[in-house]
Amino acid sequence: PSLFEPFGYAALEPMAMGVPVVVTAAGGMPEIVVDGVTGRVVPLEQLPGGRFQPNTDALAAALLAILTDPQLAAAYSAAGPPRAAALFSSERMARGTLAVYERALAERPRSGRVAAVPPPPRSRSDRPSGE
Repeated sequence: PSLFEPFGYAALEPMAMGVPVVVTAAGGMPEIVVDGVTGRVVPLEQLPGGRFQPNTDALAAALLAILTDPQLAAAYSAAGPPRAAALFSSERMARGTLAVYERALAERPRSGRVAAVPPPPRSRSDRPSGE
């Protein structure tokens, strides 16, 4: 189980293909998997020192429920692809990224100057002969 998962492709890809998923409540997983609808989200427990671990009893129960209840597995399988397509398709992700850039441009200071970005260093093979 993941203790750190910034986005969650490991859950999104099987969910999009109709595979029931069980994830930990790490990173972006709870945003992707709706607990009890598209799969199960297992809580994390905080240990002394600030570290986390999955609740192993909840993890085992979630996995066993899916493995032993075909109707539950089928319900998660049916609910996953529409959610993945509606919220996490390439087109939607691209539109969302574009919207962030457009907002950033609209909110930038109006100094009239654009910060210069130096070009990347050229490799030897990119240089014209004689350089």
